[in-house]
Order: sequence, then structure tokens, then C-alpha cells
Amino acid sequence: MKNKGIIVTGGELKASNIIVGENSTINSSSNENRKPIELSPEKLAQFNQWKVELANGKLEEVIASMLEYYKMQDDKATLNAIIMHSSSITQLEMQENLNVISHEQAKIDRAKITKSVLQLIDNEGG
Repeated sequence: MKNKGIIVTGGELKASNIIVGENSTINSSSNENRKPIELSPEKLAQFNQWKVELANGKLEEVIASMLEYYKMQDDKATLNAIIMHSSSITQLEMQENLNVISHEQAKIDRAKITKSVLQLIDNEGG
């Protein structure tokens, strides 16, 4: 039976509740012709750790960790995407500190960046 999604009843879905199993393959439903990604236990652990940290509001720490990780992987496309997210969070903090945007708008923008980082992790197989 193929898993079609996640259903949560009587609880709250958090990144700390999501664990990708060892020796799992990830297949994107958006591109059925794409070969499933096989991940090493080390990569699975790293991706899961980033998701847990994001769930705990540690966006800047995750971005810094991802920058270091992808510098070592020599993955320029992913590294460039992370650099863009880092720049976005820096600009957001500056705008918020200068009161250029409201606290509410900053929260919305921060959530958008977090979502983008999560999508990047998922696209890498996490």
C-alpha cells in the first residue's frame, strides 16, 4: 500500500514527530518519472535534525549548518539557494529592527523562509 499523505487526529503535527526511516527511499509525487533518492543513514539523520531544529524556531542555526554542510558537498546549486535564504533572513531582521515592517509581517515573512528551507530539505531527499 502506498502512503498518500499524513493524517493527524487528536494531536499536533511537529517536525519532532516526523522521522524518516532508515533505508527509506523518497519519491516525489510531482515528478513520477524521477528515480527515488536513496539516502545514507547519516544524511537522514542530518535532514531530520534540521527539521527538528526548524520546529523549535532555530531557522538561523539551520541555515548556518546547511551552509557548512553544502560547502563540503560541493553542491553549488543548493549552496546558492541556502545563501539566498540566509540573505533573506538577514534583510528581514534588519527591516524588523528598523521598524520598516511590523512584527506580524516579520512573522509571516519568517514563516515563508522557513517553508522554503523545508522544501529545500525535502527536495534534497529529506
